[in-house]
Amino acid sequence: MISYRTAGAIALVLVLLTAVALPASAADFSNLVNSGSSMNGNVGSLATSLTASPGGLNSYSVGLQGIGDSPAMGSISAYAHGNLMEGGADGSLAQQIIFNQRSTASGEISLFSFSFSYLSKFNI
Repeated sequence: MISYRTAGAIALVLVLLTAVALPASAADFSNLVNSGSSMNGNVGSLATSLTASPGGLNSYSVGLQGIGDSPAMGSISAYAHGNLMEGGADGSLAQQIIFNQRSTASGEISLFSFSFSYLSKFNI
C-alpha cells in the first residue's frame, strides 16, 4: 500500500507480504515489511524513491535538504519495521525476527537521508 498526503506533509508506506507455496519438505514462512516517511515543513527539497521487484528486492529511501544556502525548515521522520516468521516442519513457529528503526530530525535541517533495502527469496 502506498499512500500520499499533501498540504505540507507527505507520507509513503510500503507494505510487503511474502507468502510462498513451498515443496512439501520445506517449512512455511511469512514476512511483513513496512517502510515510510512523513515531512512537515515549508522550505526544503524532498526526494523519495520506492522500488519493489518480483525478484524480492525492495528498497525505500527519502532525503531532505535545504535549497541553495538555506537549510530546510520543519520536521521529517522515516521508519522501517519488519516481522519475519519461519515455521518448523511440524507447523509450529520455529523462528521470528522483529525489527524497528526510526530516524527523525526537526528545526533547521541541512541534510537528512534514510535508506532501507530488503531482499526476500527462497533457495531450493
